[in-house]
Amino acid sequence: MFAKELQELKGITKAYIQTIDGEYVNDGSFFFKNGCDLLRIETEKFEDLSSIDVKEGEMVYAGVPVMIQVFEKLGGLMPPPLDVPECLVPYCKREIRISTLEELANSAKFPIFVKPADTGKLFSGQVVSCKEELELFQYVDEICGFQTKVFSSEVVKIVSEFRCFVIRGEIYDCRKYKGEFSATPDFKFIKECVDAYQDSPVAYGIDFGVTDKGDTILIEANDGYSLGPYGFDSYNYTRMMILRWKELMRLDF
Repeated sequence: MFAKELQELKGITKAYIQTIDGEYVNDGSFFFKNGCDLLRIETEKFEDLSSIDVKEGEMVYAGVPVMIQVFEKLGGLMPPPLDVPECLVPYCKREIRISTLEELANSAKFPIFVKPADTGKLFSGQVVSCKEELELFQYVDEICGFQTKVFSSEVVKIVSEFRCFVIRGEIYDCRKYKGEFSATPDFKFIKECVDAYQDSPVAYGIDFGVTDKGDTILIEANDGYSLGPYGFDSYNYTRMMILRWKELMRLDF
């Protein structure tokens, strides 16, 4: 199995890692750097995307906004955010709606949870308490404005949150990143949800919450090209980044 894993990682000989003022941007950068060292992949820091020339056999590790620029620059397939795939909506255990900010402002019952639908990390998902607060989000997207598409759902009290790391449909780890240590999820429910995601990327993270009533619910899925590790082991974390990069850049495994 290990030999097969190493085989599918072949072809990547160098990785550029984003930094700010010479320092890695987050803990994921350290995990990725450590994984590259384990795999004997050369690494190089960068701060300005225009300063690097990504060649065949090379890849980039950075935050989501920079990765979007990378894929646009290289002509790769830049995917929309995974969020809640249609096949997984039943696992949310709450109504999920996609609409424009304008449509939502005219029909929502507050408070309501809102997050961007078309552009990942345009703003952080959050609870909005009134129409006036919701209207402020139109200024986040200068192009779409009040026509910016968003996900919305009823507010659910979540007491702990977990991220599962999935490679080729197999769950490699589940890490708590927020909330009460004693509130653990229903792992059978999580596996059923992952198994239902048949058209998933080769590598991704998927987040679940435990509510104050003890229910496990799906929060969202996150693409594997840029993902917080939350203590996931460096080797498999780096493997996720490489596999998803190769998939998006349409490189052979």
